[in-house]
Amino acid sequence: MRNKNMNLSALVVGLGNPGTRYKDTRHNFGFLVADALKKALDLDPGRETGKLSGIKKSEGYSCADRISAWKCMVLKPMTYMNNSGQAVAEVLRKNQMAIERILVVHDELDLEPACVKMKMGGGLAGHKGLQSIAQSLGTREFPRVRMGIGRPQPGTDAAGYVLQKFTPGERELLPGALDLAVRGILYFLEQDFIRAQQWVNSQSQSRH
Repeated sequence: MRNKNMNLSALVVGLGNPGTRYKDTRHNFGFLVADALKKALDLDPGRETGKLSGIKKSEGYSCADRISAWKCMVLKPMTYMNNSGQAVAEVLRKNQMAIERILVVHDELDLEPACVKMKMGGGLAGHKGLQSIAQSLGTREFPRVRMGIGRPQPGTDAAGYVLQKFTPGERELLPGALDLAVRGILYFLEQDFIRAQQWVNSQSQSRH
């Protein structure tokens, strides 16, 4: 399936940095969710996925559900975090999508490690990926999946903290967080953002 013929009903964007240097770092939580989502869709016989070509500096996959008839793109911008908005704006422009059907998955300092929350719009909290997307789209009001990484100890530089690899203790929490995020995204694809947000946030509240 090619990008120009997809008639997308949604775009799921996982934020991160490309390359082995950044693999398994806190700032790449969005990439981890995107990979987990694609894996979940590949394992479901009622759905199909395929790698997309023609998306500049990005890794993208088409995903379709045979029963619900939704089609989405799972996108991992390879422009480094600071320029993530370039790829998002390109897909939005080519597919004439509404901004409320873009779901951006990113790491979040203001949530406990592995806490998952969904939110519509809001501040950017110094997150370079969110800033780039907001600048490219001309608005901050886009749906988000916030993947908690917690804040560093006092006196520790936040910029360095997010680029560190997950600790062994944090890695133990990853499977549960990834599962909840994937289930929330599927809820978004099958229903709508409000219902997905209510479900994910209630599930997360009971876990933390």
